[in-house]
Amino acid sequence: MGTAFACSTSFFSAASSFVSGTRKTKVIVARGNDYQQLFDRTLSEMGGLSRFVKEGTLVVLKPDISRNALPEEGLTTHPLLVKHITKQCYKNKCKAVYVFDHCIDEWTKCYKNSGIERVAKDAAAKVLPGNHELFFRGQDIPGASVLTRARIHNAFSDGSLLIDVPVLKTDPETIISGGLKNLTGCILDQDFYRQAAANRCIAEFLYYKKPDLTVIDAGHLLSTVSGKSGEHVLIISADVVAADAVACRLMGIDPFTVEHLKIAAELGLGILSDTEIEMKNIVG
Repeated sequence: MGTAFACSTSFFSAASSFVSGTRKTKVIVARGNDYQQLFDRTLSEMGGLSRFVKEGTLVVLKPDISRNALPEEGLTTHPLLVKHITKQCYKNKCKAVYVFDHCIDEWTKCYKNSGIERVAKDAAAKVLPGNHELFFRGQDIPGASVLTRARIHNAFSDGSLLIDVPVLKTDPETIISGGLKNLTGCILDQDFYRQAAANRCIAEFLYYKKPDLTVIDAGHLLSTVSGKSGEHVLIISADVVAADAVACRLMGIDPFTVEHLKIAAELGLGILSDTEIEMKNIVG
């Protein structure tokens, strides 16, 4: 996953220079040593998880489980984050939490070695296969010009609340893999994303359903770059495009050079410009 990029050594101070104001899309960057505290403090700043998860809500929790990798490799969402979000959803009396991903590597190994399958089940989540056609059905995507129809995971289609929980990575084809790219794991037909219009397909999937909350697990990549080993970093927003935009800027990348983000913004599916984003740092 080796795309090169230039990153400011003081990425949090740079983030603080974003223009803030009223009626802007809020993105919170939280850093510290405890996933639970960071998530809870951040959601408190956003009005609490109860703002999103209501009694009886069917929650779809979409982590990145795409690779057969251990948590410390930073290629999959950290299992402790998945476990805590799941527990908090049940604390808010949701009906159920569904967890799945369409994996690149052999899915049973990805689920096991990422640690996500075990901890999600321990927290009472329903962990579903993401690589079998029985769990997908064809869906039209109104508004799209390229990704007009796709076989989408049933849990994603049927869920009433989507929490997108990617791990931040570099990607040789899309520059970054964040919240928007993570949603490709909801589609069975991955050939959509290997064509010339792949970036448009990634963006147009938001026509079908947008995440209600995006929680980017950014610590592994950003701590590697900054030299602050072991520090957890969460980027949280109700706008997946804005969350990815902040992730880009923390990496020293102009988000307008990331084609799928640029297209999503042009289609009115999310906010990319820093002048429309209200950024807040939390240190836990």
